[in-house]
Amino acid sequence: QITAFTQNAGRLTAIGLGFFFVTAVMLMMTIDVSLNRLFRVQRSRPLAQQVLMYWAVLTLGPVLIGGSLSMTSFAVGASLGWLKLGVVADLVLRVLPFVFTCAALTLLYGFVPYRAVKPRDALIGGVLAGIAFEIAKRGFAIYLARFPTYTLIYGAFATIPIFLVWLYLSWVVVLAGATLTAMLPAYRLAEGRPIPGRDFMDALAVLSVLARSQEKGGPIRLEQISNQVRVVPYRCEAALERAGRLGWTARTHRDGWVLARDADDLRVSDLYSAFVFDAETWGITDADLELTLREFAHKEKKS
Repeated sequence: QITAFTQNAGRLTAIGLGFFFVTAVMLMMTIDVSLNRLFRVQRSRPLAQQVLMYWAVLTLGPVLIGGSLSMTSFAVGASLGWLKLGVVADLVLRVLPFVFTCAALTLLYGFVPYRAVKPRDALIGGVLAGIAFEIAKRGFAIYLARFPTYTLIYGAFATIPIFLVWLYLSWVVVLAGATLTAMLPAYRLAEGRPIPGRDFMDALAVLSVLARSQEKGGPIRLEQISNQVRVVPYRCEAALERAGRLGWTARTHRDGWVLARDADDLRVSDLYSAFVFDAETWGITDADLELTLREFAHKEKKS
């Protein structure tokens, strides 16, 4: 089958190659969007970086996954008695596919999301997803070899549902590993249930770090801000992006951030209006708000 595929691929026309390239890019865009959504990324990657990342994944990823699948097919064939392999060759064929799969998934989780992912988190997610991928791969291969009842229903078209089921299983494993990788910083920082006023406290802590950095005269990276305030990166980035739309912060190169105005000009009431209750949006004046608070305090005293 591989030989036939290679021969057919060699006869592809320019239009066929064009459609193949478009399909590959669309696949990468789907993976890119899905992973960035899981990692709560709120900005798009520059075009030059997109091209470089897509090229790297489309060339290196299939090599690792294809090598893993090929070695697994040999290992399954040996286990079913179809091939005669030595002890060393059998051990290598059983270990290397797992290593290749873990390496491919670790690179996917570490470099595809447009966010700084700790190598340890990417490795943990890649190894656990690799274990799940190997279990699914071997179980699926054994099912196809031992229970060929699907051919009674689909006949010559059995390859199509088999491919779709395998594609679904692979995508579930990839997304599950990405979800775990994205959640690891929250577990490390002991993020609990939602607390009222958390957005305001996050913004206050993040802007305080930027104020101290402004005194030193330099930007500070998002990962450093997250480590200092012990808040997951996507919450820090959400506060920074919102403050940036108000003209309080600005992004620099290499994911750095600075205050865009003097820290002495920022008041706590400004942060409260931006992250807790914006009276102007609701059309409430300061006089109306003060009157409402007085009435509420008066009723509290009576009760």
